[in-house]
Amino acid sequence: MQVRESTLKDLIEGEKQFQVPLYQRQYEWKDEQLSQLWENILEQYDLLTPDENGKSKKDDPNHFIGSLVMAPSPAIQASGVTSFLVIDGQQRLTTLLIALCALRDLLALDDPKVTERFNDRYLINKYEKDNARYRLLPTQADRESFCGLINQLDLNGNKSAIGNAYSFFKKCLTQPGPDNEKLDAERLENVIRQRLQFVDITTGSNDNVHRIFESLNNSGLGLTQADLLRNYIFMLLPNKSEHVYKNTWLPMQEKLTSDQLEDLVFVDLVVRGETTIKRPDIYRGQQERLRGAREDENAIESEVRELARRANLFQKIVQPENERNPAIQAALNRLNDWGSKVTYPLLLHLYILWEDGQCTSDEVEETLSYVESFLVRRMLAEVPTNNLNRIFNALVSQLPSELPIAEAVRQVLSESRKRWPSDDKLRDVIRTVPFYYQGRGNQKMMIFRRLEESYGHAEPINWSASKLTIEHIMPQSLTDEWKQALVVSGEVPEEIHSTLRHTLGNLTVTAYNGELSNSLFERKRQILQGSHLELNRAVSASGQWGQDEILERADELADKAITIWPGPITGVDNPEDKEQIEPAISEELEHNWQWFRELRYLKHFYEAPDGRLHKDEARELAIQEGYDPRGTAGFYQGTGSLRREGDYRVLTDAGRQKYLRHRHQLN
Repeated sequence: MQVRESTLKDLIEGEKQFQVPLYQRQYEWKDEQLSQLWENILEQYDLLTPDENGKSKKDDPNHFIGSLVMAPSPAIQASGVTSFLVIDGQQRLTTLLIALCALRDLLALDDPKVTERFNDRYLINKYEKDNARYRLLPTQADRESFCGLINQLDLNGNKSAIGNAYSFFKKCLTQPGPDNEKLDAERLENVIRQRLQFVDITTGSNDNVHRIFESLNNSGLGLTQADLLRNYIFMLLPNKSEHVYKNTWLPMQEKLTSDQLEDLVFVDLVVRGETTIKRPDIYRGQQERLRGAREDENAIESEVRELARRANLFQKIVQPENERNPAIQAALNRLNDWGSKVTYPLLLHLYILWEDGQCTSDEVEETLSYVESFLVRRMLAEVPTNNLNRIFNALVSQLPSELPIAEAVRQVLSESRKRWPSDDKLRDVIRTVPFYYQGRGNQKMMIFRRLEESYGHAEPINWSASKLTIEHIMPQSLTDEWKQALVVSGEVPEEIHSTLRHTLGNLTVTAYNGELSNSLFERKRQILQGSHLELNRAVSASGQWGQDEILERADELADKAITIWPGPITGVDNPEDKEQIEPAISEELEHNWQWFRELRYLKHFYEAPDGRLHKDEARELAIQEGYDPRGTAGFYQGTGSLRREGDYRVLTDAGRQKYLRHRHQLN
C-alpha cells in the first residue's frame, strides 16, 4: 500500500481512468456539502489574491479535503490507460470534476478553445473511445448524467444530483470573489488544480480491497445500512456485478427512496425470523444470512432477485398509489397516514402470501382492517405504544399456519397481553377518555374522517384540501353565558366541563373554528347546521348541549366506531413459555412503576392551592418521589401536564385531567 500527499494535478494528469465500483453508492452531495467545499476553495483563492503591493499568501498551506483510496483495476483496459478503482473518496473527486466542467463552460462562452484545453487536461483521455475516454467513470446510475456534463449535452435538463452540483457551481462562478471583484478564472482553476490536497492511498496487489472498503465504512458514517448491504453484495459478484446491478438492483433502487430501501432490508430480516434485530445491526444481520452463499455468485444473484421481488411488494405498502385494488389502496393509505411503520413486517408477509396465491384480495383487505382496528382502539383507550414494535416484529412467527391469514392475525392480536380493547371497553373510553389529548394530530383527524365517511354522504368532502381543525362544542374555557346556560339546564358547569369537554362526544371538526370560538351553543348550532359534514349536522339537531347530549353523542359515535373497527375475539389466550413472558412482564412493571411515580408527583400539584408550587418546593418533591433533580426540567417541556410560570410550576388542565382519570390507581 502506498500513501502520499497529492493534489488534483498530481492525481489526474496522464492517461488514467478512475472507476467507481458498482458497490459504491451514487453521487449524492447536496448544497450543504457543496457550499462547504466552495467556501474552502474561496479561502485558498483569497490567499492567491495579490494585495495592493502585488503580494499574495501563496506560501500558506494548502487546504486538506480528505483521503482518496484507490486500487488498480482488475479489468482489462484499453492500451495506454492506467485504471484505478475508487474505493473511498468518489464524492470529493466527482465534485471537483463537476466544478471544472462548470468553469470550462463559463469560460467557453468567450473562448471556445477553452473546452478542448479543460477536456484534455482534466476530463477525458483524448485518444481513447467509448467508456475508456472518460477520466472518471461513475456507477451506472450516475454515468449518463456525468458523461452528459463532459460532453456538454442537455446541461439545463440534468435534474440529477450531478446536475444540481453543476448548477450550484455555475451560479457560484458568477458571484463576486472574496475581494468583491469578479472571480479570476485562471486563479480559480489553479486553486482547484493545486491548492486542494488529498492523502492518496493506493493499494497493492496483495491488499484485500473489499476488506479495506468495509473497514472504512462499517461504522455506517455517511452510509445507510442498505448502502453497506449493497456494497457487500457486489463485492461478492466480481463476474456478474454489471448484469445484476443493471437488471435487478438498480430498478429496485429506483422504486424506493433511500429510507424506504433501508426499511425493506430491515423488514426482510424480521419476516425471515430475526424478530429481535435492531436497525443498527441490519447490515451485519444480512451479511450473516448471506454467509453460506458467499462463494456462489448464482446463489447471491438469486438472493438479490428475491429482495427485488420483495421490493416490488414493499413499494405498494409504502407508496399505496401503486396498489391497483381500490379498497386495499385506501386501507394502506390510512395506515401510512396513521404512521404505522411497525406494521411493515406483517404487511410484507401478507403481500408475499397474496402474490404466492396463498390468500385472496378479500383476505388482505380483512387483515388490514384488523390491523387498523388494533391501532385505533388502543389509541382511543390510552394503551401505551411502547410495545408495538415487539408485537408486530414477533407477529409473523406467531401466526397459526392452519388458519386463513385474516383469522390468524385476528386471533393472535386478540391475546390478552396484546391489549386490543373490546367493544365494551371501547364504549367506555369514548365516553370518558379525553380524546383531544390522545395520539398525534394526523391520527385524530383520520378517526374523524372514518367516522364522517360512515354516514355515507353522497358528496364526500376532499379531506386533504379542506382546512379542518378540531372544535370543542362546549368550549375549552367556559364563559359566564355558557355557565348560566348549563345552570338553567340543571347541570353543574365545573363538573361537566372538567370531565367531558375533551371527550370525543364533545368534539367535532370544522373549518369555522375561529367563528365558533366560545359562542353559545345556539350560535354554534346555526353554523354547524350549514356544514357539509354529517358529523356537524348531527350535533345541530340538538336543542341544547350538556352532559346528556355529550354522552348520547359519544354512544352514537361508539356504535359507529365498533362497526368501522372490528374488535378482538373474546377469550383468546396463548400461554407462552417463561423465557418469552418474563421480558414483557418486566417491561410492563417498569412502565407501571414510572406511571405511579408520575401520578404521585401530579398529586402534589393537584392538592396545592391553584395547582401551583414554588420551583424550589417542586424540586424537593421531585427528589422525594425518586426523580433525579437534574431531570425535572423535562416535566415542563412537552409533557403537557405541567408548565412554568416565573418562579412557580403549575398543573395544566391536561395534567389535572390525567390525574383525575387515573388517581384511583394509586389506591
